Order: sequence, then structure tokens, then C-alpha cells
Amino acid sequence: MCRQTSVLNKIAFVIFVLGCLAAALSFAAPFWIRTSYSVGFLKQWGSEAYHGLWGACCPDDKQTVGFTCTWVWYDYYSFQKGLPSCAWSNTYATISDLPAWFKASQIIFCFALGFLFISLLLQSVYNCCRCCSNPTCFPTTVGATAFAGAILVGLSLGLYGGFSYKEGVFDTVLSGGQGGRLDWAFYVGIAGAAACFVAAVMFFVDGCFQTKHYRGYKSPALGTQ
Repeated sequence: MCRQTSVLNKIAFVIFVLGCLAAALSFAAPFWIRTSYSVGFLKQWGSEAYHGLWGACCPDDKQTVGFTCTWVWYDYYSFQKGLPSCAWSNTYATISDLPAWFKASQIIFCFALGFLFISLLLQSVYNCCRCCSNPTCFPTTVGATAFAGAILVGLSLGLYGGFSYKEGVFDTVLSGGQGGRLDWAFYVGIAGAAACFVAAVMFFVDGCFQTKHYRGYKSPALGTQ
């Protein structure tokens, strides 16, 4: 008897794909924190800058609209208060000069995407395979790797947000002035981690059902082999 993919597994797979897409979008987008600049002409226009895991997008110094983005691999990359900063900042730095917590957030998120990619690959093989060996270990394996990926995404986000708060990025906001606040890509990352976590639990449950069904099918008491 060849295995059929369960409805629970299919629903979990859809949720998991959406979660992976959200995590990947959050990973790449430089819109984790929004800050208001109050330097020179920027104060006049009330311009805002956006900071992410790999760079920052700042108001163009030659235009009243538009952004100039800098990334961690640029030679003139810089940061202030531990966050990626505008290219015209007086404090220039390289990747090696980034705070330890910032590099930890980057590395952890990279590992998280690795786990999620492995889970996605295994689940795709499981969905496409129609062999009669009935590999019941696949759902639980996928659930375990998806769970690890979701936890690591949450850990990366927690480090970034927590240490940004510790660095004082949000202080001026709390006091009613201009400053930083979490932006949409950060919340997309949270949603992605939550979706992957829910999918991981569903994969675990499906694996338990599949194992129970397979053992019952193979049980000599039922007269089957």
C-alpha cells in the first residue's frame, strides 16, 4: 500500500512555505528599524532612515525625496549606536567593526534560513515521493528542522531588537522626541517565525499519526505484512 499525503501535512506545507517566504523577505529587507533624522537639511524635511540586518536606506542628500542605501559589504559602510547608518556619517567602519550582538544576529539568521531550506527540501521530496516504503520519519524530521529554524529566527530578531533598545535607539521615542521604532520587515520576520513554528507542530502531529497508522498496517495481529 503506497502512502498518501495527509490533509494536515498539505496544510502545514502551505503555512510553512508562507513562513519561509516571510523569513526570507525579512532577512533581506533593510526595514527593521525606522529612525527620524534631525541633522542639517534632514531636520527641515523631517526625513526618515531605515535600518536592517544588512544595511540602511537613508534620505538622499541631493534630493527632497528618494533614498540612498548602503550595505555591510560597502567600503564606506558605517553605523551609529550599533545600527547601520547613513553613508555620510563621520563614523566609518567595516563588517569586522560591527558590534558582536549585531554579527550574532546576522549569523543566527543565516543558520535559521539554512534549517528552513533543509526542511523545505525534505518536505518537497516527501510530497513528491510515491514509493511504497512509507517513510514515516519524514514529517517528524521536517518538523524538527522547521522548529529549529523558527526558534533561530526568533532568537535573531530578539537579539537585534533587544540590543537596539539597550543601545538607546528607542530612547527619544519613549521621551516623545524623534528616534527609532520597529518597522514592517521586523514584524514580517516575527510572522514568519510564528508560521514556521505552527507548521513544525503540525508536521510533528502528522508524523505521529503516520507512524501510528503505518505500525497498525504492518501489525501481524491485523494479518498484514
